[in-house]
Amino acid sequence: MNDDIFVGNEDGLVNGNNESIVHCGGNIYSPNISAFALPEDGKINHSASAAAVMEDEINCAAEGGDVRAQIELACSNLKGNGKPLDHAEAFRWYREAAELGNCHAQFSVGFMYLEGLGVPRDYKQAFFWFSMAAEQGDASAQANLAWLYEHGIGVPQNDAEAIRWYRLAAINEDPYAQLSLGLMYLRGCGFPQNPSAAYVWISIAAWNGVAEAEDEQEKLEQAMTPDQISLAWQRAKACISSGYKDCADI
Repeated sequence: MNDDIFVGNEDGLVNGNNESIVHCGGNIYSPNISAFALPEDGKINHSASAAAVMEDEINCAAEGGDVRAQIELACSNLKGNGKPLDHAEAFRWYREAAELGNCHAQFSVGFMYLEGLGVPRDYKQAFFWFSMAAEQGDASAQANLAWLYEHGIGVPQNDAEAIRWYRLAAINEDPYAQLSLGLMYLRGCGFPQNPSAAYVWISIAAWNGVAEAEDEQEKLEQAMTPDQISLAWQRAKACISSGYKDCADI
């Protein structure tokens, strides 16, 4: 992995300049259907007045502590949805949901601190919120937390912690964490180099569609024997086929 800041989305890690990485899927607030006038065909009236009712309900629910509504408002302000973008308001609602314990919102708050979106850039706060989400099992947060440890940003540099969090994210199927873990094994960061383990994780990342991993895999193969490659690939396949449960010894 290069030295750009990488952050996670639903599909893995993307470059930090992409604002769409914050979690905006799967938490959409659905207001009470009784708030809408239903015509005889049973379809919801999507008129301007109905939209206004929906917006009022979402705002009311968010103010009342409904996490789904808070995330919906955060996403709406981040994406615009026909209105001017408002990163500060997006941050406010993500922060509300994050403080109520939602790991996706915690990740998003960490990312916004990391990139300075809607709030002054603060690496220590990014570390704090990534840690909160990572402890709850959010793979994107785990990968970003590992990156901070690897590069000593917002926290003292610590290869052992970077490896630990990259491995957790890798087992949670984050493909760029899989690549990063393999590269740390290849470089021998804080421990002897382990080309076999490096090949396993880099191969898994390549299998998951990471183009950079395919290049690294080809380079590694030039320095390995056919037997070493075969054995490492068998370990990679066993890890993948087990749903990443049979990867603890890698």
